[in-house]
Amino acid sequence: MKTNNPDLFVFVIDGQRFAIPLEQTEIVLAAAEVEKVPEAPEFMVGCLDLHGEILPVISLHKKFNLLPGPLRPDQHFILCRTPIRKIILIADSSEGVVSDYPMVDPEKIASFDETSFAGIVRDSQGLIFIFDLEKLINYREELQIAKLLS
Repeated sequence: MKTNNPDLFVFVIDGQRFAIPLEQTEIVLAAAEVEKVPEAPEFMVGCLDLHGEILPVISLHKKFNLLPGPLRPDQHFILCRTPIRKIILIADSSEGVVSDYPMVDPEKIASFDETSFAGIVRDSQGLIFIFDLEKLINYREELQIAKLLS
């Protein structure tokens, strides 16, 4: 049965699969060294100058209290668009695009966090948690990032 769900870009962080809507994904790059930013939120590990555009680099490891390690060259940078700005997310690896998938009822997942996630998908490899990029960075954090990058 065909679903009308949007295509998702799937990536892995600390062994867990996550996704963002493909329409908000611009490009996946090899991880690179980033410039540290004084007084940045802990989850913002720095910024990257990409073709003259200064972009915040966000560690979801740090944002969600996963085991953050140092930035590794085998990791991926996912350039994506939030409603306010472009950001770069750090992923351990990328899986690609998932289409035509069933959604899981979030009420069936005991610890589902609606503050950062838009939903959950189940495929043949297990669960995928879909980030809501509009909610990923809260208003206070966004103001702090905007001030740092201005």
